[in-house]
Amino acid sequence: MGKWGYGPFDNDGAADFAGDLDATPLSRRVQAIRSALASVAGDGSPHIEGGRAELAIAAAALTVRGVEGGDEFQSATWGPNGEIPPIPKELVPLALEAISRLLVTSNDLRDDWSVEEGGAEWLAMLRRLRAVLDRESAAGVPLSAPGAEGQKQGPHRARRSAHEDESIQEGLW
Repeated sequence: MGKWGYGPFDNDGAADFAGDLDATPLSRRVQAIRSALASVAGDGSPHIEGGRAELAIAAAALTVRGVEGGDEFQSATWGPNGEIPPIPKELVPLALEAISRLLVTSNDLRDDWSVEEGGAEWLAMLRRLRAVLDRESAAGVPLSAPGAEGQKQGPHRARRSAHEDESIQEGLW
């Protein structure tokens, strides 16, 4: 897993995913994003392989493209160059679940970043991405809707797991 920064597209897997999206017919790009998210969100295994984690983070970043706070997670250099169709609002909870799992489930990326310089920045980026997804999920409005960023959070806001709360309190990952 080659990486040159802690952003969602600052690694070989995500850069390749962006290139693959550009080569994918426009009508299938949202499905490719959905598949990358589901490979982590829908996986109940106790450990997540690094390549799947890289793709899920990149896909989650694309899910918040164009929303308040989402620009931080885009890359003009390594992200997709082609058009990304509007992201259906039902992908937001899937992206939120994928990122939440990466924050609390054993995975190769977390293991790598925990011992490398920039690990705290990578973890902070992932938490900020989760916060944007959490806000969009709670708002329950389409990502492209005008005024979506001004919506209040609803009662179905995703919560941290007990494991994540414990890790935060102990200063762990």
